[in-house]
Amino acid sequence: MRTNGQQICRIGRITNGVKGGFMLLRMIEDFLRRTGMPWTKFGRIVAHDPRLVGDMRNGRSPRPDLANRIEIYINTYSEMPHAL
Repeated sequence: MRTNGQQICRIGRITNGVKGGFMLLRMIEDFLRRTGMPWTKFGRIVAHDPRLVGDMRNGRSPRPDLANRIEIYINTYSEMPHAL
């Protein structure tokens, strides 16, 4: 049963609506393509988990707090001193 703000992701799991798992993965993939950052490095930086992106490609849905952290990192990356 879904409540307000929840969505069903690609493989039928209920997500808490921050950004659906698929939309978040698409945002990550665009970011990786744009910056040239390896997906393992991204996962290590954002979640201390080098397998994060690979697991998301296989259907993993991050919890809302991690999804928020990912979105904040992507949105503020260009403001960081090391950014391209």
